[in-house]
Amino acid sequence: MSSELFHRIEHHAQNRGDALALVELNSVGGCCREINYCELIDDVHALSTLFTPYMSTPQVVIVSLPNNIATVLISLAIRQAGGIAFPVDGGITLAELERIVVACGARLAVGDRKSTPKLESAGLSTFNAQDGGDVDSLFSGVFELPPTVDWIDVPGLMLQSSGTTGGPKIVYRDAQSLDAVARNVAHSVRLTPEDRVLGLVPVSHSYGMENAFTGPLWAGACVHLLQGFDVGVVQGQLEMGGITVFPGVPAIFEMLASRGVGATYPALRCAYSAGAILPQSVFDAFFAHCGIRLGQLYGATEIGSVTFNNPDDSEHDPTSVGMGMKDAEIRTVAPKASNADSHLAAGEEGEVLVRAASMMRGYVDVDESPFVDGFFRTGDLGRLDERGRLTITGRMKLLIEVGSLKVNPLEVEDVIKSHAAVRDCIVMPLHITATINRIRALVELNEGFSENVLPTIREHAQDKLSPHKIPRRIDVVGQFPRSPTGKVLRQLL
Repeated sequence: MSSELFHRIEHHAQNRGDALALVELNSVGGCCREINYCELIDDVHALSTLFTPYMSTPQVVIVSLPNNIATVLISLAIRQAGGIAFPVDGGITLAELERIVVACGARLAVGDRKSTPKLESAGLSTFNAQDGGDVDSLFSGVFELPPTVDWIDVPGLMLQSSGTTGGPKIVYRDAQSLDAVARNVAHSVRLTPEDRVLGLVPVSHSYGMENAFTGPLWAGACVHLLQGFDVGVVQGQLEMGGITVFPGVPAIFEMLASRGVGATYPALRCAYSAGAILPQSVFDAFFAHCGIRLGQLYGATEIGSVTFNNPDDSEHDPTSVGMGMKDAEIRTVAPKASNADSHLAAGEEGEVLVRAASMMRGYVDVDESPFVDGFFRTGDLGRLDERGRLTITGRMKLLIEVGSLKVNPLEVEDVIKSHAAVRDCIVMPLHITATINRIRALVELNEGFSENVLPTIREHAQDKLSPHKIPRRIDVVGQFPRSPTGKVLRQLL
């Protein structure tokens, strides 16, 4: 792996080899395994020899493992051997796996006892990382074909985009992109070798990869890798695990805050949120809960982490995702603008464009270009203030036409979620006819509330929203489908 990240890890091994690099926790918060920087680099070197013979041209290797030390080691080893690691979430279906195998040309995978049968059913030659085995007999002769996308010619990483507002896409990012985002995260969050980072978000996702893997290892910090999404385990780590930095998602901060005021997280110096817009109510509740101001980070699988809102900033605005990281240029333009030069004035809402050193080289499985004049079209709506701080206000594809007017569902959701009975809300179009839409709201209710409260929710919305934004229909759901990062999967509703 010819990358600066790898050289940084080697540097830490040479100068602070006994310092912990990774701590693996089980589903109840117990320590399964820990390794220091010397052990990390030795293991990566040893594992890379398994893959090197099959990398005369860069090959894609699917990695389907839990959020554990093996996932980190194997992802680094594949890249060092000259390959392209493609970590996938353990919950991926066989149909989804077969689609990405065809799209990226993968022939090899690494799994464990749980994931290996599915990987083999998808036609992949699979090494069981948990059992070991005769690698040559498993992999011999399977790498005669190069990846199906001929411009993928250097080691790097593939990830699936979330597909929140459309079908998932496969993103390819090279070593330079990964180095840039690791450096930027370490610098923006001010990570040091003394930090302990809580790795709740899976490293098979861009946010977790950058903020609970590459960024901390760049800085020489230690990462506590969690398996699962248990709020009690998270709270235990914050209280007793020496955690200093916690990259989380709005849902986990809301759950932590709901456990009552007066929590003590003695070592925690920085907590920040990404993956979805952080509601002001969650910011306020978490501050009341433990006296810590939440920051925000903004990014996407295609561009990496590109902004950071430092909660220690004297002019911190909790509604903003902050300013661009190094080499990240943020612009807002008129939606669907044909070029990137039509800057909007400060405070005006428009489509968010990003150009950054951490951007992907492209999509693997679609031909359309998401770029305009070298900027990535995020599909997000937002505004920049006079200082260049970005506030995300919605998604272009989510806008709902009601008559001749457009409704941003996130605005309506924020209002409904401010009602005491509502835990979460998703707003979508209610199709009256082929050409007439109204607004529908799906709500998760807090414990102790029933459908009897729905009229008061409507009255609450009427006090704060224009008539065309008021939901015509409000329905109660038990629980929204969510991604492993806690993001509601709107496409499944």
